[in-house]
Amino acid sequence: MNYISIGTVCGLGRMLELKKEVIENAISITIVLNSSMRQTRSGELSMWKGAAAANSVRNAIFGTLQASCGITGPNKPFEGEMGFFKELLDGNAFDDRALGSLFNIDSPRKILDTYIKFYPVEYHAQSAVDISKELHKYIKSADDIDSITIETFKAAYDIIAKDPEKWNPKTKETADHSLQYITAACILDGFISKDSFSKNKLNNPSIKSILKKIDIKEDVELTKLYPEGIPNRITLNTRDKKTYSKEIMYPRGHSKNKMTDDEVIKKFKDNTESILSPSEKDNIIDTIMNLDKCENISEISNSLRI
Repeated sequence: MNYISIGTVCGLGRMLELKKEVIENAISITIVLNSSMRQTRSGELSMWKGAAAANSVRNAIFGTLQASCGITGPNKPFEGEMGFFKELLDGNAFDDRALGSLFNIDSPRKILDTYIKFYPVEYHAQSAVDISKELHKYIKSADDIDSITIETFKAAYDIIAKDPEKWNPKTKETADHSLQYITAACILDGFISKDSFSKNKLNNPSIKSILKKIDIKEDVELTKLYPEGIPNRITLNTRDKKTYSKEIMYPRGHSKNKMTDDEVIKKFKDNTESILSPSEKDNIIDTIMNLDKCENISEISNSLRI
């Protein structure tokens, strides 16, 4: 969330054509006053998980507007005695080599590397859903499953697997950040949707029984493939002594397995089914899909007012 805040300030500064020192003050105001902690996504997750990114953007807008009016920010927000590096990064500074690559004009713009979630789950589990949908065809019920082994990479294991709460999620937010729950629900049903995380599903005896048959471990070879890809490998052992295993590195929506425009539009329509009318959806889609022809940014905000 902290990097979202910084990136938002930089984008707003460019849009508003602010001077360099004004943008520096905006970053300082935003990051010193509003630094986020990873606890938002640790243990049993709360509803705030889904609001954290939006809050970071809101804070960035406030900080930028304050700086644009002449308000100055704290001195040395990153390298200061009580700054970002010491308080949040254990004294480590940003990797200049990684940052420098962003400004290489010979490389593709970073927007071309954007990942889009095809499924409503934490991104590191996207390939696990692709795999689980395939494995579903080998079972008819939870009773057909003898055991499931999930092999994943370190970041996925640490973020969406290792916490005890991930084995018995009590909230939607925990469940859609649980690699084992996502795998169990998808292998059982053959799909994942927002309804996969309803209270009924969280208490579904069949999903709970499958969770007891799952083993998760980090595979060092898969760890080496991240972040180039999002590699997961799942092995299904059935009661009739058959074994099925599949590995996927680039899930649907990855920059190397891109979603089509039609798929993105369908996702938008599905997620706004009970919120927007068909005409409102079409108006927003038309505005966004023709963004290069937009002469005034207010056209976008006006189309989103409901």
